[in-house]
Amino acid sequence: MGALLAHALSEEEQWTEQDQPLLLSVDDLIVDANGEIVIFSGDGIDAVTLTGATVTHTGRVEFHRTAAGDDVAGFQFLTFDNGMTIFHDPQLRVTVTD
Repeated sequence: MGALLAHALSEEEQWTEQDQPLLLSVDDLIVDANGEIVIFSGDGIDAVTLTGATVTHTGRVEFHRTAAGDDVAGFQFLTFDNGMTIFHDPQLRVTVTD
């Protein structure tokens, strides 16, 4: 059915739907032992909107490996008021709403 719907949409409408960011609630994310999570870009995901917490720190990581074993050197990070830190691929557009 999705293919039929996509076929029925104009090219402009398809582009708009593809540009919609993935919406994630910070409360629903599962962190590792250090309270960290990594969001990678790919599989058609190039933008994420995070809701449910306030950002307290941001920056770029020089060297770091998460408890889950992910090497996040060069990634951007956001630390939230609940203690969670999210690392993300620099190509991924991330916005935060509370």
